[in-house]
This record gives sequence, C-alpha cells and structure tokens, in this order.
Amino acid sequence: MLVPVGGGRHAEIDAVDTVGEPGGGTRAVPAAGVDRAHVVGHDWGGGVAWALAAEHPDRVASLTAVSTPHPRALAGALASPSQAVRLWYTGLFQLPWAPEAVMRRRLRALLAASGLPDPWVECYTRRMREPGALRAALNWYRAVPLSRLRTGDVAVPTTYLWGSGDPALRRAAARRTGRHVDAPYRFVELPAGHWLPETEPEEIAAAVLDLAAVPGG
Repeated sequence: MLVPVGGGRHAEIDAVDTVGEPGGGTRAVPAAGVDRAHVVGHDWGGGVAWALAAEHPDRVASLTAVSTPHPRALAGALASPSQAVRLWYTGLFQLPWAPEAVMRRRLRALLAASGLPDPWVECYTRRMREPGALRAALNWYRAVPLSRLRTGDVAVPTTYLWGSGDPALRRAAARRTGRHVDAPYRFVELPAGHWLPETEPEEIAAAVLDLAAVPGG
C-alpha cells in the first residue's frame, strides 16, 4: 500500500503536525486500511514522512522523500549562508497576518517565479483562494517554533529525490541526507527544480515502485 503524507489544512497553529510531527502520518497509515505502507512525501509532507519513518519504522515499509532533505541534514546545512539565505521566507511566513496580505496579491507571481509550470500555478492559486486555505498553508511555517520533535535517523529502505535546480533546498543538505539513513539508501539527483511531483512524476513513480519491489517491503 502506498500512502502519501502531509498537506493537511489546519486552521489553528497548534493543530499542525509540523516538521514531521508524526501524528498526522501515523494516522494516515491505518486510515488507509493497512498496518504498514510505502510512504511518500514532498515539501512539508517530506518532513512528516521523514519523522514517521524515524519514529514508527514498524508502520513504514519504505520511504520516498521528494525534494525535502532529512531535517537534521538541513539543520547542518543552515550553517552555510548560501543555504540559510534561500530560506529567508520561512521567517517571514511565521509572522501574523502580514504574510496573508502579501500572498493574496503576489501568490501567482511567486509560484511562477519558483519554477512551477503554468497549469499548476493557476490550479494552486485557485485552491489558495478557497476559504481558510492560505492561512492553513502558512500555519505549517508558524508552527515550526512550537515543534519539540527532533527527527532521528531512519532505518527503513529510503530513496531521496532532489532537483539540482531547487531554489530553496541546496546541494549541501541533499548530500548530507544519506548520513541519517541506516538502511538501503539511494540518492537520485534530477535536472529539475523544487516541484518534482508536478514536473517529474514518472521518476517519482519509478522510485516508489523500485522500493516496493524490495523483498520484505
């Protein structure tokens, strides 16, 4: 069974399973009617997936992390100004109210500038105009200071896919990620940006299927 995790809408900050708070992911597996699953996550969902695999390996047959490095790998890379400066917006998004005001005006342009293909820009802009959607998305960032989770190393078969043109998550964090996997691990670097599910779906599907074919998965 394949289970994607992350991406929930939370009206209140304290409801967010942030930086991989495993509650949401843990519920996703039995909610799919299984005890164990092949887990896939991108962006915030990637953070949830890393923590789910670290905290509940009994529920995770394999992990496919897309774009998002292991949280500790990212933390280590933040010592480099070249990585830290690319995540400047995470602090901005934690402010109350102001980010909503800015994003309502600038969301379409920012998504387009991030490398997201035009059809998806229109789709996501439309979705973020739904009542409560934009606030819920920003609450993932606002919950970061409240998180007590420290994601440990992962002991399940893992594939990490990363786009070499990702404007926010750079090579140092990507390369460090393998240090936090104590199991069969594969790093796949793609000539792409951040939005791999939208631009490289076949590569992701192939990676998931390869892991699912591992004996015992």
